[in-house]
Amino acid sequence: GILGAVAAVDAIVANDPARWEPAWWRLWRPYWASTAGLLAITARPTLRAALPRVLRAAPWVFDRALGVLAG
Repeated sequence: GILGAVAAVDAIVANDPARWEPAWWRLWRPYWASTAGLLAITARPTLRAALPRVLRAAPWVFDRALGVLAG
């Protein structure tokens, strides 16, 4: 996304292209973890069935997940 492009430009401007990959991983990791976690939960019927109750009881969990995915 745009943040990855910003990290790439920053690395180029600093004449240090090697710093782009660690920066990209720092940006990508929260998105990947959130997506992997949601897929793991929905792959298990018991957890998938409990998800609406959890999200109703703690709506901030859903807000946080969307915030991470939105960047």
